[in-house]
Amino acid sequence: MDDGKGGVKKETENEITKNHIIARNPTRISSTVFFNDWLVPKDEWGKKYNQVPENSDTFREYKRSGNIKCIKIDDHILKLLSAEDPNFATISVSWSKEGMKVFKGGYLSDLGYGISAIDMNNTYKLAE
Repeated sequence: MDDGKGGVKKETENEITKNHIIARNPTRISSTVFFNDWLVPKDEWGKKYNQVPENSDTFREYKRSGNIKCIKIDDHILKLLSAEDPNFATISVSWSKEGMKVFKGGYLSDLGYGISAIDMNNTYKLAE
Protein backbone atom coordinates (compact mmCIF):
# COMPACT_ATOMS: atom_id res chain seq x y z
CA MET A 1 0.00 0.00 0.00
CA ASP A 2 1.04 3.62 -0.41
CA ASP A 3 2.99 4.81 2.64
CA GLY A 4 1.87 8.41 2.14
CA LYS A 5 5.44 9.50 1.38
CA GLY A 6 5.77 8.36 -2.26
CA GLY A 7 6.79 4.82 -1.32
CA VAL A 8 5.11 1.59 -0.31
CA LYS A 9 4.66 -0.56 2.76
CA LYS A 10 3.31 -4.07 3.14
CA GLU A 11 -0.35 -4.11 4.13
CA THR A 12 -0.87 -7.85 4.61
CA GLU A 13 0.80 -11.18 3.96
CA ASN A 14 -1.29 -14.04 2.59
CA GLU A 15 -0.82 -17.61 1.40
CA ILE A 16 -2.24 -18.49 -2.01
CA THR A 17 -3.98 -21.80 -2.69
CA LYS A 18 -5.41 -23.32 -5.86
CA ASN A 19 -8.77 -21.88 -4.80
CA HIS A 20 -7.56 -18.27 -5.14
CA ILE A 21 -7.06 -15.78 -7.94
CA ILE A 22 -4.54 -12.96 -7.72
CA ALA A 23 -6.24 -9.65 -8.43
CA ARG A 24 -4.22 -6.57 -9.33
CA ASN A 25 -4.98 -2.91 -9.51
CA PRO A 26 -3.77 -1.85 -12.99
CA THR A 27 -1.90 1.24 -11.81
CA ARG A 28 1.34 1.23 -9.84
CA ILE A 29 1.44 2.36 -6.23
CA SER A 30 2.63 5.99 -6.19
CA SER A 31 5.74 6.37 -8.30
CA THR A 32 7.10 2.89 -7.50
CA VAL A 33 7.44 -0.32 -9.50
CA PHE A 34 4.93 -2.09 -7.21
CA PHE A 35 1.31 -2.98 -7.83
CA ASN A 36 -1.46 -3.54 -5.31
CA ASP A 37 -2.19 -7.29 -5.50
CA TRP A 38 -4.65 -9.27 -3.36
CA LEU A 39 -6.20 -12.72 -3.24
CA VAL A 40 -9.82 -13.42 -4.14
CA PRO A 41 -11.44 -16.84 -3.64
CA LYS A 42 -12.40 -18.27 -7.05
CA ASP A 43 -16.07 -18.67 -6.12
CA GLU A 44 -16.25 -15.03 -5.02
CA TRP A 45 -14.47 -13.93 -8.22
CA GLY A 46 -17.03 -15.81 -10.32
CA LYS A 47 -19.88 -14.00 -8.59
CA LYS A 48 -18.26 -10.58 -9.06
CA TYR A 49 -17.10 -10.98 -12.66
CA ASN A 50 -19.31 -13.80 -14.08
CA GLN A 51 -16.22 -15.76 -15.14
CA VAL A 52 -13.13 -17.35 -13.61
CA PRO A 53 -9.78 -17.12 -15.41
CA GLU A 54 -8.10 -20.45 -16.11
CA ASN A 55 -4.84 -19.24 -14.58
CA SER A 56 -3.26 -16.25 -12.86
CA ASP A 57 -0.14 -16.24 -15.03
CA THR A 58 -1.16 -13.02 -16.76
CA PHE A 59 -3.32 -10.09 -15.77
CA ARG A 60 -6.13 -8.66 -17.81
CA GLU A 61 -9.01 -6.31 -17.19
CA TYR A 62 -12.37 -7.65 -16.01
CA LYS A 63 -15.58 -5.69 -15.76
CA ARG A 64 -17.40 -6.20 -12.49
CA SER A 65 -20.99 -7.36 -12.63
CA GLY A 66 -23.12 -5.01 -10.58
CA ASN A 67 -22.13 -1.86 -8.76
CA ILE A 68 -20.57 -0.95 -5.47
CA LYS A 69 -21.60 2.04 -3.40
CA CYS A 70 -19.05 4.29 -1.75
CA ILE A 71 -18.96 7.30 0.53
CA LYS A 72 -16.15 9.83 0.61
CA ILE A 73 -14.17 9.74 3.84
CA ASP A 74 -14.23 13.14 5.51
CA ASP A 75 -13.93 14.38 9.10
CA HIS A 76 -17.49 13.26 9.89
CA ILE A 77 -16.91 9.71 8.60
CA LEU A 78 -13.59 9.47 10.47
CA LYS A 79 -15.40 10.46 13.66
CA LEU A 80 -18.08 7.80 13.03
CA LEU A 81 -15.28 5.26 12.56
CA SER A 82 -13.77 6.30 15.93
CA ALA A 83 -10.54 7.44 14.29
CA GLU A 84 -7.72 8.21 16.69
CA ASP A 85 -5.83 10.11 13.97
CA PRO A 86 -7.31 13.05 12.02
CA ASN A 87 -6.19 11.57 8.68
CA PHE A 88 -7.23 7.90 8.83
CA ALA A 89 -9.21 5.22 10.63
CA THR A 90 -8.69 1.48 10.84
CA ILE A 91 -11.60 -0.74 9.82
CA SER A 92 -12.04 -4.47 10.33
CA VAL A 93 -11.54 -6.63 7.24
CA SER A 94 -11.63 -10.38 6.69
CA TRP A 95 -8.10 -10.63 5.29
CA SER A 96 -6.10 -8.96 8.07
CA LYS A 97 -6.16 -9.12 11.86
CA GLU A 98 -4.63 -5.64 11.89
CA GLY A 99 -7.52 -4.21 9.85
CA MET A 100 -7.28 -1.82 6.93
CA LYS A 101 -6.44 1.87 7.13
CA VAL A 102 -8.87 4.10 5.27
CA PHE A 103 -7.75 7.66 4.62
CA LYS A 104 -9.43 11.04 4.61
CA GLY A 105 -10.19 11.96 1.00
CA GLY A 106 -10.53 8.29 0.04
CA TYR A 107 -13.68 6.19 -0.08
CA LEU A 108 -15.38 3.54 2.04
CA SER A 109 -17.22 0.89 0.03
CA ASP A 110 -20.41 -0.92 0.95
CA LEU A 111 -18.40 -4.15 0.56
CA GLY A 112 -16.32 -3.30 3.60
CA TYR A 113 -13.03 -1.98 2.28
CA GLY A 114 -11.39 1.35 1.55
CA ILE A 115 -10.45 2.77 -1.84
CA SER A 116 -7.82 5.48 -2.14
CA ALA A 117 -8.73 8.65 -4.01
CA ILE A 118 -6.05 7.81 -6.59
CA ASP A 119 -7.42 4.29 -7.15
CA MET A 120 -10.97 5.62 -7.36
CA ASN A 121 -9.95 8.08 -10.07
CA ASN A 122 -7.80 5.58 -12.00
CA THR A 123 -9.77 2.34 -11.87
CA TYR A 124 -13.42 2.95 -11.01
CA LYS A 125 -16.17 4.31 -13.19
CA LEU A 126 -19.28 6.19 -12.08
CA ALA A 127 -22.41 4.05 -12.54
CA GLU A 128 -24.86 5.25 -15.16
